[in-house]
Amino acid sequence: MALVAYSALVGVVVSIAVIYWGLRGSRRTRPGQIVKRLRASGGPVTLQIRALGTTWKPSPSGRSDRLFGSARAVYTLDETGSVHLAWQGTRGAEQHFVGAIPESALADAPKSPQRRLLRRLIVGYVVFLAVAFVLGYSLAGGSIAKRLIVAVASLFGAMLLVSIATTVIRVAISVRSVVRDQTKAS
Repeated sequence: MALVAYSALVGVVVSIAVIYWGLRGSRRTRPGQIVKRLRASGGPVTLQIRALGTTWKPSPSGRSDRLFGSARAVYTLDETGSVHLAWQGTRGAEQHFVGAIPESALADAPKSPQRRLLRRLIVGYVVFLAVAFVLGYSLAGGSIAKRLIVAVASLFGAMLLVSIATTVIRVAISVRSVVRDQTKAS
């Protein structure tokens, strides 16, 4: 029984490491990170975007748009300060995008409200998971091993609940965005 409890605890630690790695990996496709890498290397920055991944699409207005899907993205910076993106999807012809560096990507730019909101959401997520673990452990009876198993199960239940809620919210936002764009086009 103790082996199962400790294995579950190792599973939790691995899950936390995977979540951290995923969040860290998503930062590499943000405008600020891409511009920082472009300036540091002085050459092109190449990213492999996986099927469900996204990356920054430079636009003339300086807005921070995203491109979705499996592709190879090559960013370059020209002498005027414009960012060029060569986007080669798994299907179709290569597409080129050119745009200004967004204000948010500049080193002296103030932290955006979205960034503060994201930080708060991540802290809220971690607190929610910790509360689920502590509640599971506290409310379970029996040996420490049994309590750890219940705590880990409640932790995974909380992770599943947040994952489903996040998916529903993202789909709703996407649908709203598509409807808004279609309304503008009409």
